[in-house]
Amino acid sequence: MIDQQIFIYSILSLISILISIKTYKKFKILDFPEKRKIHKNPVPLSGGLAAYLVITILIIYVFSYLSSFTSVIFLFYLTASSLYFLGLADDLYQINATKRIFLAIIIYLIFLTQDIFGVDDNFFLIDIINIEILEMSLKLNIFQSIILTIFCILSFQNAMNMIDGVNGLSAIIFIIINLFILFHSPESDYLEFNKALLIFLFIFFLFNIRSSLFFGESGIYLITFLTSLLLIFSYKKNFISFEQIILLLLIPGLDMIRVTLTRLKNKIKISTPDKSHLHHLIIKKY
Repeated sequence: MIDQQIFIYSILSLISILISIKTYKKFKILDFPEKRKIHKNPVPLSGGLAAYLVITILIIYVFSYLSSFTSVIFLFYLTASSLYFLGLADDLYQINATKRIFLAIIIYLIFLTQDIFGVDDNFFLIDIINIEILEMSLKLNIFQSIILTIFCILSFQNAMNMIDGVNGLSAIIFIIINLFILFHSPESDYLEFNKALLIFLFIFFLFNIRSSLFFGESGIYLITFLTSLLLIFSYKKNFISFEQIILLLLIPGLDMIRVTLTRLKNKIKISTPDKSHLHHLIIKKY
């Protein structure tokens, strides 16, 4: 049964990626070479469309047999759709960073504040911080939970966006995180999305490493959203710890903080792209 699932997810991911590449090439939604960039030829920013197609097909399948949690699935898909189109708009028109973050906050706010998971469940909200090494537990109220959860998702999104500058790098980080979730979490319906996401990421990596397509903003937004929900779910079910999540996100997180502080120190706009990221420095040196 597992082999059959892997086969289905693999075919679905492969077809979605090929369709997305052809579509973006047709409409010329491409990342063109420039002084700051490494690649030499225009590359489709179609990773987001490929992921969105996979999500859409899986949602249709889920709705065909699921009798409960339909409101949860619907809101999840609505949120994923909103993030995809926000990222697509940014890929096409380079939306101002402040406006982009504001719109993302609104999308996450709508998703997280809907009372659809039952009384006092707060299914995808970080409402408690357990630091095992210090034997400390901090309970948050609903407003603190919403603020912290949105801040964590946005920080993760921004960190992955910043580190997405070398073929295969962001995909590898997403793969490591999702593999960790898979190996530390017992079987559940939610982990089917984790398995499907992993298969997609592996196949995406094979195309991305050859500069056949990039994630684009839409891809980073979608994959970050999915991975964030899986991390929060696993954390709230005590499958993984707070310290483990910090270690998983340590490299992109520290690189984001370092680059941000450097730009602030040099009085450069935070959203200004450059070649000061860790992967750029490593490539330059080696």
